[in-house]
Amino acid sequence: MDSDVYTRLAEVISLPRLERYRRYAGSDEDAVRRYFWNIRTSSALLPPLAVYEIALRNSAHTALSAKLGTVDWFSFALQGKDLSDFRERRQKIVRQQGREVTIDKIVSELMLGFWTYLLARKHHGLWWSPTNLPDSPIFRMLPGKPDIDRSTRGELHRRAIYFLVLRNRVSHHESILEDIEPYGLPRLQTDTVHSMLLETIEWISPTLSTHVHQVDVFPLIWNRK
Repeated sequence: MDSDVYTRLAEVISLPRLERYRRYAGSDEDAVRRYFWNIRTSSALLPPLAVYEIALRNSAHTALSAKLGTVDWFSFALQGKDLSDFRERRQKIVRQQGREVTIDKIVSELMLGFWTYLLARKHHGLWWSPTNLPDSPIFRMLPGKPDIDRSTRGELHRRAIYFLVLRNRVSHHESILEDIEPYGLPRLQTDTVHSMLLETIEWISPTLSTHVHQVDVFPLIWNRK
């Protein structure tokens, strides 16, 4: 590749962004090839990530609605700053819509970070009912997971953090060649996180998982790197 071509590409892509791919390749041409390979591979992650996000929030909403006896369970499940932050977010959604909105609309508008945070240790009691295990929201939420116990909420939360980091990388067009290492968690390669993602979707809905596998092309592209 002509050096002038690389320079022109760097002007519009940005040199720091393009140079991140040089560590995986020796030449300008290889770096550019890696950059566009990353775009294609990232796009292959969009279907399972989208399905996961939608399934997570809807299954969580259904499970918590059943436990607390109302679809508007937020005021009962959240406290203090968490509740005030939620109310602020709810009002923002109402202002954007220009009218009062349904609970379904609120659920769909809440960001993935909210649902990930809802799985944190401080909310353990929300998901786990030791005196009535089958009615615990974590059981209702994960019908496809075998051997659910009190550690399951934590396991799901750790996975959700990896998925959130991966989703953000893809959304911001960052490199997925680099390992994913959320704060305080082990470093994992993107293909490992992808496998965890598919397994987690199966925990939430084995039926949905079957359809995701039919459209998932990530392994084919990843293995060509």
